[in-house]
Amino acid sequence: MAGMRERGLVMDGAPEVVALIADWAAGLIEMPECRERYLTIVRQREQMRRARLHPLVGETILQLDDAQAGPVHANGDSEFSIP
Repeated sequence: MAGMRERGLVMDGAPEVVALIADWAAGLIEMPECRERYLTIVRQREQMRRARLHPLVGETILQLDDAQAGPVHANGDSEFSIP
């Protein structure tokens, strides 16, 4: 990793990525599998980032057909408070 930085290459230094590269360098996995695993890590990070930015996405449904009904929680309860 240090050698890569000295050459100007930028690499994700997260522990799970470093372990993934170490497995590839040790010959435990092939590059296509390494790539797929890395893409999975990136997707998981993006999902966590979105969940932090929009914590209510997927949990609150607005009933647009009945204006007096108000919001309905995903489990069907019509009474809930927004934190």
